[in-house]
Amino acid sequence: MKNSLKTLILMLSALCAQNVNAQSVVTVNADQTVSVNGAKFFPISVYIQSDWAGAKGLGINTASRPFCVNNDAFRKGESNGLFLHYTAGPGCDVENAAAIRGRDASGFVSSINQVKGSDFLFGYGLPDEPVSATNLSPADTKWAYDAIKAADPNHPVFLTDYARDISAYRNSADIFLNDQYPFNNDINPLYDIKEKLKIMQSQVAPKPVWLIIQAGSQFGMPTNAQIRAETYLSIALGSTGLIFYSYDVEDAGGVHNIKKDGDPAFLKNLIAELKQLSPVFLGSKNPNLAYSSSNVDAILKNYNGKSYLIAVNKSPSAQNITFSLNGFGNATATVVGLSSAGSTRAGQTRAVTSGALTDTLQGLEAVIYEIGPSQPVATPTPKPTATPTPRPTPVPTPVPTPKPTATPTPKPTAIPTPKPTAVPTPKPIATPTPRPTSVPTPKPTTPPAQTVPPTVSFTAPRSGAALKGDVYINAFASDRDAGTADGAGIESVT
Repeated sequence: MKNSLKTLILMLSALCAQNVNAQSVVTVNADQTVSVNGAKFFPISVYIQSDWAGAKGLGINTASRPFCVNNDAFRKGESNGLFLHYTAGPGCDVENAAAIRGRDASGFVSSINQVKGSDFLFGYGLPDEPVSATNLSPADTKWAYDAIKAADPNHPVFLTDYARDISAYRNSADIFLNDQYPFNNDINPLYDIKEKLKIMQSQVAPKPVWLIIQAGSQFGMPTNAQIRAETYLSIALGSTGLIFYSYDVEDAGGVHNIKKDGDPAFLKNLIAELKQLSPVFLGSKNPNLAYSSSNVDAILKNYNGKSYLIAVNKSPSAQNITFSLNGFGNATATVVGLSSAGSTRAGQTRAVTSGALTDTLQGLEAVIYEIGPSQPVATPTPKPTATPTPRPTPVPTPVPTPKPTATPTPKPTAIPTPKPTAVPTPKPIATPTPRPTSVPTPKPTTPPAQTVPPTVSFTAPRSGAALKGDVYINAFASDRDAGTADGAGIESVT
């Protein structure tokens, strides 16, 4: 009886403890990392799986976004110790989008109330690809975001899309996911994914953007080297979380999921390496890194007194590169990672000389260098220069002061007084009186005789004879008017 009572008490205690678990609180930090219940957390997730136990076996710590509300699937994920990125809304994407357009918050509030008290809840997802697929406007997604945050302010909201321009949606989520799947689709896969990730980061800054890593066969199965390169490229470009994508579906080729597509053993080892290095990824960014290459991307992180250089060669060809580590002096860089996860040079070292690290990265190689405590560049001690003993300066012999010579006082010289010179008185000069000049009397000038114009005479016609026409005769002696004393004339005769 006592044993039975004891067992019952233990069962009730466990049940009560399960029910009083405090809900998780997930926050996005200023450095774009996330914290769960105050502790920084690096999510390593897989997208849309039904076999959460199998996914958990690969080492993931987060399960992302079943398309539809499925509390049974959610509880299975929770029971496997996974943080869950949950779909909010009354149903699947189509139903959720319709509720958003109709501004019906009831289904969102109901689904959120079912899970928000869980200590394994990580966040909420909006309908998938609102720009490229479900055709929701920025106003639609902003309304949904506000409705979710009003129901649960303690968890972030995610928005997933691959559109080139989502700047109008930047206020509709706390974390953005880029689901561009480049392999077997793009000519330059890693170059293209970098470009699109950087564009999205610039459009929603300062909010974080995570890359969804292509790890399944739906769009063409990438190689292990491609999966590793894309994973570390995402981190080198600033992602603070990772999600692997392998569509969980059954088709003519069988069942596809994260455990069956590709090389699950490799993926499990890669996830193990990522979990080992998660504290590094969450460390502060060190700005003292410079390099010049369009084919290589890198980031320098500080953690636990050391620095870690994460570098990725996007090109399929080997690249020689020099990284400048300002202020590092001389140090040793050791390649870290798991060879089973593709870190083929794990354990090798490279010298950092006067802050310069030079290496050759093979095609698609992703390498992590652990750089030990920096040693200052040794400055050679200068040899002492012999200082010659100065010779004493001879003291000059004093020169005797010469005696002053007496200068005789000159005798004054007598200046003779000049005698006055007699000036003779000039004699007056007689001025002759001018004779008067006779002025001739001018002779009177006889004015020239005026020429008298000849008198015009004519014979009058006989009496009774008629004149033909009019006759005008003018004659003037000068330019004055006719009829004056100076001139005579006949003006007209009729």
